[in-house]
Amino acid sequence: TKAALDARISNLKDNAPGAFVMYGSASKDVSAASGTVSIPVTRMVARVSIQKITNKLELPQYNGTSIQIKRIYLVNAAGDMKYGDTRYGADASQGNAYTPTVWYNAGKCDKDGDLPSLLNSKDLTAAVASSSAPYSVAHYFYCYPNPATAGKAGSARCTRLVVEASINGKLCYYPISISDIKNNHTYNISELVITRIGSENPDTPVSYSQATFTVTVNSWEEGSDTSVTI
Repeated sequence: TKAALDARISNLKDNAPGAFVMYGSASKDVSAASGTVSIPVTRMVARVSIQKITNKLELPQYNGTSIQIKRIYLVNAAGDMKYGDTRYGADASQGNAYTPTVWYNAGKCDKDGDLPSLLNSKDLTAAVASSSAPYSVAHYFYCYPNPATAGKAGSARCTRLVVEASINGKLCYYPISISDIKNNHTYNISELVITRIGSENPDTPVSYSQATFTVTVNSWEEGSDTSVTI
């Protein structure tokens, strides 16, 4: 039955880039004269992307220093979702959305981490943001919806896009929190501008006195852009 299907849980591992689990429903009376039913479907995943990393290190001792981009990945990626989640389509503002119970790359991403084809760029051997040229290779990642909001007391774990970098041999992290992730939406960081040394932990954002950014969200088909300065 539809009710039984709506209660079933999909796991993020059922997806692959270019082969996403989709869901939709429609109601129609079918007669012999019109036996075709069209059912619109939407992706259950959300997409998180980053387009460019710019090196604007401000401290004099880092003048001319290149930033070696080691890896880019998601932490705290929601890993399960109910097919009948009320965040779909026109019902998105109604009812209680499903709360994730499965998490991938929880708090960190060791080596390739969990589900690397969806959540991890893997090692980037020649990714450099020099003082004169940004790193301009786009990377795309996919996770299930997460209603958590960064900085909100009592909120569940927030999904973060993490740029792992080395500056003069020091490994540091630039986590960007993505709040209230919805399915079939894209969350695009159009540019990350790095002005200082990052965090020592991939799940600890750089303080807001040092990092300011805004995330604008539209449906996947339209896209959204965010510029981040850290």
